[in-house]
Amino acid sequence: MTVNIRKSGTISAATMIRRSSGGSMVNVSFAKRRQADGSWVQVFPTSTPLSGSASTTGVYGDSSSSPVFSDYVTINASGGSGNYTWSWARVSGDTSIICESPNASTTRFRRAITIKDTYYEAVWRCTLSDGTSTLTFNVTVGLSRTSNTTCVVVETYVSPFDDTQAGGLAVNDPLYITDAYSAQPDVTVAPARKSHTYQAECVRVTLANGAVLECSLTAPLATRHGFVKARDVLDCELASAPRDQVAGTQPLEIQWSTVVSVVGIGVRAVQLIYVEDRAFWASSDGALFILHHNAKNVGDT
Repeated sequence: MTVNIRKSGTISAATMIRRSSGGSMVNVSFAKRRQADGSWVQVFPTSTPLSGSASTTGVYGDSSSSPVFSDYVTINASGGSGNYTWSWARVSGDTSIICESPNASTTRFRRAITIKDTYYEAVWRCTLSDGTSTLTFNVTVGLSRTSNTTCVVVETYVSPFDDTQAGGLAVNDPLYITDAYSAQPDVTVAPARKSHTYQAECVRVTLANGAVLECSLTAPLATRHGFVKARDVLDCELASAPRDQVAGTQPLEIQWSTVVSVVGIGVRAVQLIYVEDRAFWASSDGALFILHHNAKNVGDT
């Protein structure tokens, strides 16, 4: 039910109502009408249910220095009474991630991180209220301190199914991963937690079995004796596998193949991809994949 006015033969909903108060006219903030059953219904302004939306479901940030800040997230509000309030609270995950504006519609998050190549994640919830109704929105927050150089070039294939390349990978897109520490013969799927583009000095690593990977000098690659930077893997045996095995259409049998060349290819656009403490499969030709890891404790970059 609304309050309508007629103007020049046209009927439309009222946008303002005024009343006399002490000899002057003042605006009426709202008006209600009593129903036949004795209840009251608001007729001005026209009431609509509270609604809202989040600008994103995940915010991430990385830096080579501490503290690390995330991108901003905004919870938009409309309808309801218009008397909006926002309240942010941590739901789960890392307890040291801080919400900078816990009672604002727009905020970002930060964390002090002293160790390089470490990643922290938490879920925060925003409660939006208009004094009568409430809505909640969950946002995943991921923060890491990195050197920004342990990456694969943007043209690298990171999916055995749809030819997705690293440069087109978005946060939460699926990555095909294997436990490089135990080299267990299985592939699982996990969401990318971070994916950003940088410039870095790169090399092309070629294995005896023909597998090729172009990546930054300091990209950590899985050898039989742990992770080694790409610039230092000559004569090492790296973990590799053909496309159909990474895709799961055939049983995975990791091929340990010797690196026969490491050639500098200059500064290239690289994609920093993070899947926490796990390794993902990557390939420069989309045929044979090499296991790549954003590893901790591979030395200073």
